[in-house]
Order: sequence, then structure tokens, then C-alpha cells
Amino acid sequence: MTVQNPLDLPEILSCIGEFLRPQDRIHCLRVCKTWYRTLLPQAWRTICLPPMSGVSMQISPRLKDSSPSMELLERHGPFVRTLETTYRNNMHNSKHQYFSNLTSLRTLKLWMTDNDNADRLDARSNSSTHLPLHSHSQSYPHLPSQKTMILIMANNYDLLTTLKVNTAAYGRRLPKGFLNALTNLRALKYLTLSNIMMTREHVEDLRRLCCIRLESLALMEVLIVPNKSNNHNSNDNGTSSNSTVALHPFPYLREIGMYHVEGFDGQEQFDLIHHCPLLESLSWYSSQLEMTEVSVLLAKQVLTGTWPFLKKLSIHLNGMSDSTLAMILSGLGERTAKLNLAGTGFGPLSFSKLQPAQALSVLKLQDCVHLTSEMQRKILCSCPGLRVFIGEAIVAKEVVIHEDRPWACQLIETLDVRFLFGGGHDEGCNNDGSEEDDDKEEAEEKLCHKESRVSSKKKRMSSQDIWNAIQARLSELKYLKR
Repeated sequence: MTVQNPLDLPEILSCIGEFLRPQDRIHCLRVCKTWYRTLLPQAWRTICLPPMSGVSMQISPRLKDSSPSMELLERHGPFVRTLETTYRNNMHNSKHQYFSNLTSLRTLKLWMTDNDNADRLDARSNSSTHLPLHSHSQSYPHLPSQKTMILIMANNYDLLTTLKVNTAAYGRRLPKGFLNALTNLRALKYLTLSNIMMTREHVEDLRRLCCIRLESLALMEVLIVPNKSNNHNSNDNGTSSNSTVALHPFPYLREIGMYHVEGFDGQEQFDLIHHCPLLESLSWYSSQLEMTEVSVLLAKQVLTGTWPFLKKLSIHLNGMSDSTLAMILSGLGERTAKLNLAGTGFGPLSFSKLQPAQALSVLKLQDCVHLTSEMQRKILCSCPGLRVFIGEAIVAKEVVIHEDRPWACQLIETLDVRFLFGGGHDEGCNNDGSEEDDDKEEAEEKLCHKESRVSSKKKRMSSQDIWNAIQARLSELKYLKR
């Protein structure tokens, strides 16, 4: 009876391939025909076409990796599930046949440029690190043009679920015809637009897309401008006559990210959020000067249960006070899973409404000027499900003296705080460091010593003793990444 090598079984090889790095998968194609047939689809699952000379590598660091030749891309296109590529907006000579077999895409990531002189690869893409699957002498004069990209989207109308579009510079317009192709993607669920300029007509098209099927929308550094047809139609005050974009309910939208969207005032941005009954995650950052009224309106809606499934919140609005944040946290209650309130007015009122629920796994409070050492210590002692905590300064001896029991956050993996080993507090803890506070703190410490009746605590602890105690406390956190 012949015993077959387990590594020759396609089922086992396929499982192993899932844990290999892309470069290792390509090397494994050389082993034998069985390995080649089994691992070839995985090797072609994600493809990155390199950037052209003159295109900053900061746009997409991943594009620095070696890429396949166009002939191989044409041959193995049906295996590609994710395509990440530079998109030449002003180029019209790309050969469509190289991309015609990309008929199974699920994810498309585009970095758009209109650099006229970008006709050669970045020097890094012709380095000696190319793998055998790739062509050493291959140049890329036929990266996707506007027409080619629309063709790729058309070939995947029923399959493409994720689309990310970024540009090399802020405020670049969406290509003509691109948005029409976008709205025809029948399976699209996740959309990210970054550093682009859109008209209000484009926004209305996006709203219709949200009404149909979109589940996640992220607008990052997006500039909204009036429609061209209305540029010369203004009222007596000289302002544009563009009307507010029509409102529709968005029954499937579960995640919204708005990062410094210009051209939409706070009320219009709020209206977009307000019409999402299934909203689970909200990221809202605005650089507009005054957002107090909008933040209060948001808090009232959270408090009244407008978004019953909201459990992830990242927010920074100018004018959002401690009391407003307290209303929001009170409305979220125990279902809160992730909170990013960095740089906000988080203070005593917000802290009093923060529910130490098992569900709270991520809490970021850095740069909150009203955050105190005592608040952070109590958070670490009362949030058992916490895995990530980023805060400010904590007075080390308070941790040692006032807490004899282990921290509740035994599952924590990331702890980013500063421990102060001096006698007082610094600015990050929002204390003035006055002599009266020092005297009060010393009196409390002495009282603690008397009650404990432990001789080792009757004398003042040195910085080294405190540090050793802190180290012992941190060593109890077995999941903490050191």
C-alpha cells in the first residue's frame, strides 16, 4: 500500500499556503506540479502594480513590492482577488487586454496621479529583489488609464465589494465617468475616498449608493464644491444657490468615517449620520472652528437611542465639552466597545458616566487636559475587558499605595501611559502642584500607613521601591506586549 506524502495533498497544501508570506508562496511554486497547481491561486490573490517615477512612495508603501509582468497578469488575471495600483488619470494609451482577465476582483485600491512625466518605474521596482514569477526587464508603460479602470469595474460589477480611491495631492477631482461606474457596482459594500474634490452632485450620487447597499463609507480629507452649473447662480448675498443635498434613509450603512470633510457644514455632516439607524461605528473628526451646537445635537440623539447599535466611537469636534461627552457616554451605556476621545474635553463628568463594562476593550484618552491620574488608575482597576489603553501621566506611588488588589484589566495588551515618580503631578494630570496638594497627599499617605500597620510602609518609599512595585504590577498582566 502506497503511503502518500501529506504535503502532496492539495487540501493540506492549501491550508499551509494561508500562513505563508506572499514571497514564500511564489518560491513554493517551483517545488513540483502539485504545489504549483495548488498554490498558484493564492500567489495571485493580491497583486500590487508598482508606482511610476515621480509618484511619492508615501502614497502607498505597499506598492514598493515587486510586481508581475503584464503578460503574466493577463494570463493569471482570473486568480486576482485584490488589485492595488497607481491610476494614471491623464493617460490614454494603456492596453486594455492586460487587464481584461481581471474578472474575479473583490477589492480594488487605486492611487490616482496625473503626472505627465511618469513613464518609468520607480527605481525600486527594478531592483534585484524580483522573484522568479516576475519579469526582471518588465517596464510598466501601460498602467491603468481612466478608460481601463472603468472597464475593470464594469467586468466586476457583481463581485467588487471594496473600493478605495486615493490621490497624490489634496483636492484632485474625481475623473469624469468614474462616479457613474462606481454607482453601478451592484455588490459594493465598503467605500473609501481620500484627498479628492467632489461636487454636490457627486455627493447626491453617493447618497443614492448608500441608500441601496453600502455598509461602510469613509471620506478622508474630501473637499465638497458647488456644482459647475450653479457656479454663476448666486443670491443677493453673493453665496452659492446650491441647495442642501436631499436626505434619504441609509438602511444598510453600519460604519461612517468623516475626517476633515470641507465644504459640508456641521449640520450637513450630522444629517448624513442621523439617517443611519443601524450605525455601529462612528469616526468623526472636524477642523471647523465651532461645532458646539452640532455636538450637543449628536449627544441628544445618542441619549434618545437614535443609534441603538452604536458601540464604537472616535470623535473630535471643536467645542465639545465635558458635559456633552457625558451625555454621549450615558447614552451608549454598557454596549460601548471602543472609545477614542483623544484631545477632547473628557473630564470628571465624562468619567462619571464611563461604564466599566466587559465590552469596553479600547480606550484612548491621550491629550485630554482634564484627565487626572486618579481617573486613569480607577479605569485600570474597574474595566476587566480592556485590551488597549492610551492615556497621560499616572502618579506611580498612588498605584502602589492605594491599590493592594490586582488591576481588573488582566487582558490588556497595550498600555501607553507615563508613570511619574516625583512627589507631585505634572501638567498632563491637570494638577497645579501646589504645596497644599502635596501636604494633603502626604497626609493621606501617612493615614494609609497607619491603617495598614505594616512596618515597611511606615517609611517613605524611594523611587526605586515604587518602580519595583510598578514592575511587579505590570508583570501580573500576562498579555501585555512589552
